[in-house]
Amino acid sequence: MVFVYEELQLFLVIPKVLEGIISLITAIIVFRKSKYIVNRAFFLAFLAWSIGAFLDGTMYLIAANSEFDLFVANILRDFAMALSNVTCFALFFAVLVITRGKSEVVSTKMIALIISLFLVIVVVTDIGDYLAVVNTTTGAVIPAVDLPPGSTIAFRVTAPANIISATGFIASLTIFIISVGILGNLLRKIRDPSERRRIGLFLIGLVLLVVGYAWFFIIVTIKFQNLATYWIGYLVWTAAPIFTLKGVSPPETNSEKDEKKSIEE
Repeated sequence: MVFVYEELQLFLVIPKVLEGIISLITAIIVFRKSKYIVNRAFFLAFLAWSIGAFLDGTMYLIAANSEFDLFVANILRDFAMALSNVTCFALFFAVLVITRGKSEVVSTKMIALIISLFLVIVVVTDIGDYLAVVNTTTGAVIPAVDLPPGSTIAFRVTAPANIISATGFIASLTIFIISVGILGNLLRKIRDPSERRRIGLFLIGLVLLVVGYAWFFIIVTIKFQNLATYWIGYLVWTAAPIFTLKGVSPPETNSEKDEKKSIEE
């Protein structure tokens, strides 16, 4: 039996794997640099992003092959969307610790609030978000029982937009934007050049994640999806952990001093 896939998705495996590898390397380097709580949050964020990128490369490639493969692809999609929110909230947590200090952020009430918000967004997103195989000539969704598409049918694998999935997407994007705003406000107050550079690089990494999300939203909305536009988005996302990594190794921060003190006590 011939394996059926969307040709575009085969070429997109390359940037997705590259994105996953860079994020995984970033996560490992961050983990080995320091065990401070901010670095642990960075590690979790980019480990989740890396796994999500690998899942993304797999699910779009297999979705059109059969009804069962579409089912598996949608399970992978659920995990990938949850992992993207792990990245979102782990970075949000890191920003809060950097700007407000560990003692204020790492409390039962704050952690419970963050986890609760995370779970709500994940559930909403996974309920509304799914993959489908669409006939590009008619625009109609090809029923799962009719997969794989016939050799004469032009098709693409996509995540159909709907109010529920859009709500989850906007909520995640809002958390990212809030993180950017908080960090940007901190950057304006910093006078030390080395610290300003470090926070600035982290801010660039966060902004690139937001830009990537916005880019994919735009090209899907206006139906301008092709190899070039997809590559642009994935390269932007690939650059994000690189900039973030440059800002991970600061001189000892107040939050790290607080953590050392609590460990010593």
